[in-house]
Amino acid sequence: MYISIPVAVTIYILVGMVTVTLVPQALTSHPHVALKDAASLMMQPYGLAQLGAVGLALSALFSTGSAINATLFSSAHFAKGLLSDDLLPDQIGSSGTDGIPERTVLVLGAITGAFPWFGGLGAITSFASLSFILVFGAMSYLAFRQRDHDEVNALIPAIGTVGVLAFCPLMMYNLYTREPNTFYIVLGIAVVVLAVELLYFERDIIEAEVTEFEPDPGVIDESN
Repeated sequence: MYISIPVAVTIYILVGMVTVTLVPQALTSHPHVALKDAASLMMQPYGLAQLGAVGLALSALFSTGSAINATLFSSAHFAKGLLSDDLLPDQIGSSGTDGIPERTVLVLGAITGAFPWFGGLGAITSFASLSFILVFGAMSYLAFRQRDHDEVNALIPAIGTVGVLAFCPLMMYNLYTREPNTFYIVLGIAVVVLAVELLYFERDIIEAEVTEFEPDPGVIDESN
């Protein structure tokens, strides 16, 4: 992890610098294929412009497919754990199957395919980024609340919490001013996800688990 993350960041920076240098106009006119244009331009002096474009397109295809595959199966594996704890409806899949439940993979695949069909690529990307940021902020806040434990360093989760609180409004404002359509689609997706969580998740089981750790307000603490 300590090696792969800096290497990946370095590659992204170099690719960005090369793309901006070679095809700056493509970033504004057709940004989704700017890398393909950069690869084609780099190979043009050798008479292999078409080969460079095809090679880059295939690399993007396999990279995207790998990312979708990893996300799909990791999500299905996580969903199986939720099914085992009775936190998801049984209609989504069976927790007793070996490996990942096929029905769960199909359900997640159908949802994944529906999101870009109705929401658009920009909205899906923005919503995914916002979701990751919010989850990271929530985990940082929960860790900060446990700062009285010796194994928890309060500084790191505090920085994460403050960073998320500062970044989320900036991201939403940027979407609202520069991409209003994406902004409203992101809000719509968020409403749909929240509605599904509130309406269809088996909340009685969650509530029963939570009450085990919460004191009964009607019980008087005799120690006081």
